[in-house]
Amino acid sequence: MVFLTLGEIQEAVGGKVLDGFNPKENISGVSTDSRTIKKGEIFIAIKGEKFDGAKFVDAALNDGASAVILSGDKKGKKIINVSDTNKALQDLALYYRKKINPKIYGITGSNGKTTTKDVLAILLKGIYNVVGNKDNFNNEIGLPLTILDMSKQTEVLILEMGMSGKGEIDLLRKISLPDVGIITNVGPAHLVNFSSLEEIASAKSELIENLTEDKIAVLNADDCFYDFFKSRTKAKIISFGIANKSDFMAKDVKLLPFKGSTFILNVSGKKIKIKTSLPGRHNVYNILAAIAAASIFENNLHLLAEKLEIAKPPKMRLEGVNIKGIEIVNDAYNANPNSVVAGLKELGSFVTKGNRIFVFGGMLELGNASKSYHEEIGEEIISQNIDYLIVKESDGSVITSNMALKCGMNSKKILFARTDEDIVNIL
Repeated sequence: MVFLTLGEIQEAVGGKVLDGFNPKENISGVSTDSRTIKKGEIFIAIKGEKFDGAKFVDAALNDGASAVILSGDKKGKKIINVSDTNKALQDLALYYRKKINPKIYGITGSNGKTTTKDVLAILLKGIYNVVGNKDNFNNEIGLPLTILDMSKQTEVLILEMGMSGKGEIDLLRKISLPDVGIITNVGPAHLVNFSSLEEIASAKSELIENLTEDKIAVLNADDCFYDFFKSRTKAKIISFGIANKSDFMAKDVKLLPFKGSTFILNVSGKKIKIKTSLPGRHNVYNILAAIAAASIFENNLHLLAEKLEIAKPPKMRLEGVNIKGIEIVNDAYNANPNSVVAGLKELGSFVTKGNRIFVFGGMLELGNASKSYHEEIGEEIISQNIDYLIVKESDGSVITSNMALKCGMNSKKILFARTDEDIVNIL
């Protein structure tokens, strides 16, 4: 809930008012969806590739909107005119960010952003008043709305930052002005918009390259771009890792397939046992990143370790449920080579008297590298001793099944489906 007046909003967005306007009127919230507008909120008519909020201005006003921010020169006593409503939303978020002035974390990376965000929130809640992105509100529209969702009591704001192209992270940084920048890792995601991993790393570095000496960058010491990131920022570096020497280091990692892990956290000579229900080696990295980041504002590591025991996987990210003795794991939120391999390793290490069945629909946005990455998944299926492969008949998954067959998988154990319903019937 925002704490702004119409006058403040007009000033923040640089808007023009053409008819009757009360600058002292209080606004209770900001919405870009006329279907959920509440009385006392302001409606911002943003415009996207497939929608135009200007079509819903009257509906928003009829449902109780106190005012509307609209592109153009439409007259009305409740209308603030701007040249670009998307930029107005971002400008308003920046104004509000400065007014509330919480401690702000920005998190980016090819994998692990949401889990790191969620774990960090768990670690700091109860110590601070914490707000973080809802669902996938991590782009140029969702992130400003997250900022505007703060109350005046908010002390810590945790912002996941997604991207699909160059310059997007820098825009989100300019809107939020983070105190701490966290980069989880760099991997092959969104390669349709980038020619190489180096270009992805360069785009991710936009989060930290303008951080000043009094800010902090939390970086993965095991990531192949660690030294590159260090060279791109003036901020103080806090590192985390498993293999390479780092400030927050995990030793004696023991993985419990689909059940979690335990490890010893080494920090400045201190050793603390960590137990978590988050499965997979990749989540050990996410936990390390969250602990390292949380320690900046809370140095009681034993307290943080205790809080980790309640952390659960985000929805559709190795999210498990046991139904009548069958372990079903939903890892369908998104798919890129690193996340698929991580899921396969968990499946391969799971001890069972029955079959390990892998259902695969393919991976998108890999550009010219799509074929080679789908072939690598086929090889990984063999190395993890998967009993059955069920693929949806997309180009990518068929490439994977062909490679699995080439590497020795029994053709009778590769099953094809055209629809989701077909997959259910096969299972």
